[in-house]
Amino acid sequence: MWSMDKRARRKPKYFEAGSGGKRPHENEKDSKQQNKTKPSPEDVKFVPPRRIIPREDLLVWGKCRGFGWWPGRIANTGELSGPIDPPDDPTRWIKWFGDEKFTETKVDDMAYLHDFNAYFKEKSYNRNRSYNLAVDLAIKEAAYRSGKTLKSNASGITWAKEKFYPEGYLSILPKGYTDDQKRNMKGVKQSESNSSPEKKVKTTISKVEINCQDFTKQRSEVLIKVMEGLLNIENICLGCGNLEVTTQHPMFVGGLCQMCEVDYRESCFLLDDSGYSCYCCVCGGGKRIFLCDNQSCCRSFCFICLELMMGEGTAKIVLHQSPWSCYLCVTSEGRLLQRRDNWHERLSKFVSVGEVEYEIVSLPKSPPTWERKPIRVLSLFDGIATGFVSLKQLGIKVEVYFASEIDHEAICVSEIRHPRIVKHVGDVCEITDKMLSDWGPFDLVIGGSPCNDLSIVNPARKGIWSDKGSGHLFFEYLRILNTCKVLAAKEGRSLFWLFENVVCMDQSSRQTISHYLQRNPIVLDAKNVSPAHRPRCFWGNLPGMRRPMVPTKAHKLTLAECLEPGRRATTDKLRTITTKLQSVRGGHGGGGLTSNSLVIQQRDQHDCLWITEIERVFGFPDHYTDVCNLPRTGRLRILGKSWSVPVIKHIFAPLKDYFSSV
Repeated sequence: MWSMDKRARRKPKYFEAGSGGKRPHENEKDSKQQNKTKPSPEDVKFVPPRRIIPREDLLVWGKCRGFGWWPGRIANTGELSGPIDPPDDPTRWIKWFGDEKFTETKVDDMAYLHDFNAYFKEKSYNRNRSYNLAVDLAIKEAAYRSGKTLKSNASGITWAKEKFYPEGYLSILPKGYTDDQKRNMKGVKQSESNSSPEKKVKTTISKVEINCQDFTKQRSEVLIKVMEGLLNIENICLGCGNLEVTTQHPMFVGGLCQMCEVDYRESCFLLDDSGYSCYCCVCGGGKRIFLCDNQSCCRSFCFICLELMMGEGTAKIVLHQSPWSCYLCVTSEGRLLQRRDNWHERLSKFVSVGEVEYEIVSLPKSPPTWERKPIRVLSLFDGIATGFVSLKQLGIKVEVYFASEIDHEAICVSEIRHPRIVKHVGDVCEITDKMLSDWGPFDLVIGGSPCNDLSIVNPARKGIWSDKGSGHLFFEYLRILNTCKVLAAKEGRSLFWLFENVVCMDQSSRQTISHYLQRNPIVLDAKNVSPAHRPRCFWGNLPGMRRPMVPTKAHKLTLAECLEPGRRATTDKLRTITTKLQSVRGGHGGGGLTSNSLVIQQRDQHDCLWITEIERVFGFPDHYTDVCNLPRTGRLRILGKSWSVPVIKHIFAPLKDYFSSV
C-alpha cells in the first residue's frame, strides 16, 4: 500500500440544484506500472496537475497508438470539412508531423509541445528517422511562429530543451489564445519528472481553468468544534464542512450537503481499471489517496481526510504500514471517522435514491400451475446469452429466445452452446416493428446497452444523446420495448422487462434512463453471491427486484471454490473483472496485493486467474467460452462484458411462478 495521485476531482464553487451534479471531465489516473518497492515519504509527493486548453493549431504531444508520444498540431475546422465531422468534447483531431495524417485523440492524451523535456525521447530521435523528422518539423513550426532562425536541427533541439528560451513558449502558441489564458498557463507549475509519460500521472484541469474551491480550511474549523463538543458531527458535511446538511453520509457517521450528495452519488462506485475507487470514500474527492490492502476491499481514503479526522501524522503512519486495512475493514476508536454498522445497506439505498418517484404498476397474478407456458424471450445486446443460461439454470422452460448481438466472438459462443433455441437476429438498430410482430409476442425483454459512452471512467464519453457514440443505443432498447408492450397488450399477455447498465454513470444520464423507463434503478453487487465485485444498476418490472440478495450453499462465495486443484487463493473476494488484462494481471505493489493476478498461488508462485476459473466466478459452466479457438484475450473480453449469472438468477427467480418449469 502506498499513497497515489489519482483523479483530482474538485467541486464547483457554485452549484445549482437540479443541474445533475455535472462536473468537468477530468482523468487523472494513477500509474499502471507501480514500483515493486515501497516509496519513501519524500518520493510520494503531489505534482500539480496540468491539462491542456485545446485550441485549433496548438502544437502538442499526443499519444499515437503503437508509437507512444508523437508531436502534432490540433487540426483546424477547415481541414476537417467534408465527410469528417468535428469530434465531440473531450477529443480533438490531431494532424501528426511527419506523415500529415489525422487521428481523433482524447484531450487527456495530449500535452503541450513546450513540455518538451518530459515527452521527448532522445534514443528514438537518434534511431528512428520518422520520429526524427517529426520532431524537427515540429520545432521548425515553433521557430516560425516565434520568429526565430535556427542554424541547425541540433540547435533546434537545444532551444526546445531550454523551454524555447529566450522567446519563451508563449511565442509558439496560436493566436486563438487570449492574454488571460496565457497568464493562467504561466501560473501552472511544470513537472520536471524524468520518468516516461506512460508512467506519469495524467493531467487534469488546474485551478486557474475551472471555478473551484478548497474546503480543507472550512472542514478543519468545524471538525475542531466537533472535538470541543460545540458541534455534532451528524450536522456537518464530511465533504466540505458545510453546516446545511441535507442527508446522512451512507458509510461514516456524519452528513452531506446538497452539492456533496450529488457528487458522492456519482463517485462512490467509480472504479479504475485495477478495481480501486477513484475517489475518497469519505469526502468523495481527493488528489492524494491511500488504498486498502485488503483484497476484498476496493475503497480509498484521501490524505486530507486522514489528517483531519484521524489526527495529524496519520497519513505518514499509514504510508509506512504494510499491509494496511482501512477504516471500513477495521473499526477505529476514539476518532472522528466512525463507520456505520449497516453501511453496505445504506450505501445501496443511497445510490438507488431517485429525485422522482414513479408509480409501480400492479403486477399480474400468478397463473395456476396447469396454465403456465414456456417463456418467450427477446434479448437485446445479448452478449454470450447470459439470460438464457440463467433461465436454464433456474429450470424455466424457454419456448423461443431471440438474441440481438453484433460481436462475432460472442455470437460464436451462444450459437455453439445453444444451437437450437437461441436465434440471432442481427443489429438492434435494424429490428423493425414488422419483425417484432412476426417474432412476437414476448413475455420477457432484457438487455444492457454498451456502457462505454455512459461510464464516468471514460473521459472521452459521448453521453446518452450523441449519435456518434453508443450511449444512444438505450433509445433503441426503449423503442423495441414499447413496441413489445403494444404487441403483448393485443394478445392479452403480461410483459416483463429488464434493463442494465453501469453504476458509475453521471446523474443526468441515470435520470434520463429512469425518466423514459418510468422506474428508479436498483443497485445489485455480485459480491454478495459470487467471489467478485460487480455493482450494476437494474431497471425493470419483475416482481421482487428490490428484495435483498441472500447467498445459499449453491453459491460460490469465495475464490477458493472456483480454483482448479493444486491452486490456492490468498483472498476470498476479487475486484471487478473487466475486459482488460490489467483486471486479472499485475505485479506486486508496496508489499500488499494490488491486483487480481496476485491472489493465486501455485507451487509457491503467484499466477494469473485462468479463464476457466473466471467463468466459474461469473457463474458460467466450465469451458463455456472455449469455442472456435478463441484466444485468452478474446474470451476475457466477452466475459468482461457479460452479466453475473448468480445476480440474473436472483432477479429471474420470481418468474418461476409465472411460467412452466422443468
